Amino acid sequence: MPTAIGRMQSMRYLNYLFLGDYVDRGRQSLETICLLLAYKIKYPENFFLLRGNHECASINRIYGFYDECKRRFNVRLWKTFTDCFNCLPVSAVIDDKILCMHGGISPDLNNLDQIRNLYGGDSGVVGCSCKYILVL
Repeated sequence: MPTAIGRMQSMRYLNYLFLGDYVDRGRQSLETICLLLAYKIKYPENFFLLRGNHECASINRIYGFYDECKRRFNVRLWKTFTDCFNCLPVSAVIDDKILCMHGGISPDLNNLDQIRNLYGGDSGVVGCSCKYILVL
């Protein structure tokens, strides 16, 4: 147990960036995403989550996350997670040098402004003020 406590204390001094696909990876997607969100709440300045393609309702509806939520809780929980996923940024830039995202880069993307304008600069989600590019 001292090793686990030591790792947790180090989280205050390191930054973590996760690139997506937190769900649809087995029978415990709910535990996985809840743990990641708990870390984000506990370490908001050091823990960052990007949106992968499985954080999209049309994908996780088919590949198992919807079924897991429905089987273990209810459809309303799945909808709540969908609202949460819609607020995640799709990319991050580290030190003005490194562009990070879940998937590959489209050959049609020539600059970061195209990512910023993907959704008209606004997430379109009521009550959500997210950025599509996270600057670290």
